[in-house]
Amino acid sequence: MRPKRPEDLAFLVELGRRVRLNRRFQDLTQDELGARAGLSRSFVGIFETGTHGIDVVSLRRVAQALNVPLADLVDERPPNARQTRGLVIGQEGRAAFLSEVGLRVRVARMGRRLSQDRLAKLAEVSRVTLGSVERGDHDAGITTYRSLAIALDVPLAMLFGEHDELARLVATTTRQRSAEPERSEGGTGGETTCGQSHRGSAR
Repeated sequence: MRPKRPEDLAFLVELGRRVRLNRRFQDLTQDELGARAGLSRSFVGIFETGTHGIDVVSLRRVAQALNVPLADLVDERPPNARQTRGLVIGQEGRAAFLSEVGLRVRVARMGRRLSQDRLAKLAEVSRVTLGSVERGDHDAGITTYRSLAIALDVPLAMLFGEHDELARLVATTTRQRSAEPERSEGGTGGETTCGQSHRGSAR
């Protein structure tokens, strides 16, 4: 997954640098980190250079192997603005993780009063991909999640870490889902809004 946009390449270079610094701080070789995360040494080496992307499930395994919050690895805000403490998931596993992240994307979108079609256009991803992400059926890769965060005008770390406002909205949406059948996501309107914008209108 080689990045196509310069801004994605810059993000991946910084992400790889953070992984490398954390690995060296813990006196781990690339072989040892790979073994802990279930990845090959060559993959770890390529990822640390920032020349290739990574799926979020593998990135989560890297974060767990380093014993650091995933949100801290992807947080692009200045250090004094970071308040995330790591994504809290009730059960382990790929499906639970992707479902939680997908729900956060959906709640943030509804808070912006955006249809799936509109958000997909803003983030330059397909409507099908966005739908799969929100259902937790698909790991779209870290650069795609970053594009969605930019389009939603929220920090990328918010999709992977605790945030008071978003946590409340996720809890509300979960309760509504358990009480009512899922509503159609098609079209450009008609959705129930779960919350207000975090920082204003989407770009």
